[in-house]
Amino acid sequence: MVAVRPTFHAPALLAKQAANIDHISNGRLSLNVVSSWWEQEARMYGVNFEKHDDRYARTSEWLDVLNGVWTEPKFSYSGKYYSVENTVLEPKPVRKPRPTLYAGGESEAAKNLIALKCDAYVMHGDSPEYLAAKVADMRERRERFGLPPMQFGVAGYAIVRETEAEARRELAHITDVKQSASGFANLPAMAERDTA
Repeated sequence: MVAVRPTFHAPALLAKQAANIDHISNGRLSLNVVSSWWEQEARMYGVNFEKHDDRYARTSEWLDVLNGVWTEPKFSYSGKYYSVENTVLEPKPVRKPRPTLYAGGESEAAKNLIALKCDAYVMHGDSPEYLAAKVADMRERRERFGLPPMQFGVAGYAIVRETEAEARRELAHITDVKQSASGFANLPAMAERDTA
């Protein structure tokens, strides 16, 4: 599974790269489509960082282009964010109709987009009861769109420290992702510490 950000990758070019990787892997490629959440990262890489719902509108168009060039013999598209003209992509991906598209998100915009245009909903680890409610919600959204059942994935992490208390402190530190959080401000130091 390769994480891709629509704000960082032109959709038709990414579709071509992904189709080639899908052939190399004999149809085992899947993508995790991330609608960008970290403004500072976008600035670091010279990428425009739009407001929340605009990022999901961009992702929606990005997915339209990606799917179109993967499935149509010749594809054209003209939208607010992307435009392609008579695009021919060959070879098409091995997996039909396309590699599995995963995405995650908590907002209404995110969940509706994922239910409508992706194949799988990915979640971060949480209690089984909390995850069950998310799965039920996404199943209901998918049914509302008249689409087949989607897949679900849960990210799992292992925190290894000398003591349980240290592990719990680290968990609290890394799960506080609000941009105002001290852990968020310390991301460069955290990355340096984890590679040491």
